[in-house]
Amino acid sequence: MIVVSPEKIAQYTQAGWWGERTLGELFIDTALRQPDLLAVADPPNRPAITGDAAQRWTWGELLTQVGRYCAFLDQQGIRKDDIIVVQMPNCVEMHAIYLACAVSGVVVSPVPMQYRAHELSHVLETTRARVAITTARVGKNSPAQQWAEQKSISPVIDRVWVYGLPVTNAAVPAASTLQAIEPALEQSVPWTATQLRAHLRAIGLTANDVLTICWTSGTEAMPKGVPRSHNEWLIVGLSVIDAGGLQPGAQLLIPYPFVNMAGVSTSLAAWLMVGGGLHHHHPFDIDVFIEQLVNEAVHYTVAAPAVLSMLLKDAHKLQGVDFSKLQRIGSGGG
Repeated sequence: MIVVSPEKIAQYTQAGWWGERTLGELFIDTALRQPDLLAVADPPNRPAITGDAAQRWTWGELLTQVGRYCAFLDQQGIRKDDIIVVQMPNCVEMHAIYLACAVSGVVVSPVPMQYRAHELSHVLETTRARVAITTARVGKNSPAQQWAEQKSISPVIDRVWVYGLPVTNAAVPAASTLQAIEPALEQSVPWTATQLRAHLRAIGLTANDVLTICWTSGTEAMPKGVPRSHNEWLIVGLSVIDAGGLQPGAQLLIPYPFVNMAGVSTSLAAWLMVGGGLHHHHPFDIDVFIEQLVNEAVHYTVAAPAVLSMLLKDAHKLQGVDFSKLQRIGSGGG
């Protein structure tokens, strides 16, 4: 799916701003080059958020997971230019989903955890997505139950895959419409790097194909879906690298929701381009945030102005943070 005009593609390519390499190709090359280095890590408090154990994946392990997801999507009949909606808190599985889509040509449309029936109906009506991926719970909320109810009012959806959902769950209405994703993934034989590359070539995926449809805040009207291609994400990722002074292998602690422009540009594009480690954090918790800064030897992070102001007034909280590594912090607000 290419939505940019051929004239603009030619102009930007000639200027050197856009290229031919996709995020999927960049990922495969990086994973093969440094399979034993840390790629992604869950928030340490993930058990309290979703009830699942926190995980840490090396680049090699992430490559295996992406191969498993690609095989799974193919088995399920999800093809190039199909759209899937993802509603999950920041976690390592989101990297596997994004990157599998980047290889398979599937368009991923991530939505905030705060979205309910009103916003989700708009997203589904706009994208015509037939598949959604969510989690059984986030804190006291049950996104799985919400999606079971959503299916009754949005018939375009025919499959909802859920992390952490028991095979039978009497608490979830219409549970038969939900499928626990882990058992299905475990039955998938992961595609190898060679198979992933062959698939990229076979489907004719280009760096100008759309990878994501993210959503505006909707403060003045209904949220608007914004499609972005591989090239568009890579050029934004380059600006993050430049602003943060990021070096190869940088360790990044990113509390942005991994569903919006800021989150994807940093946690996916910039992270891929430097081949570093991505440490997830969400929802924001100051004590967990400081714990990660201390324990993960972080080189770059982001925080809201109010958080930075609070830390300046209570500087002892930062005791133990290695500022010889953490030399730049991104900040901003709307």
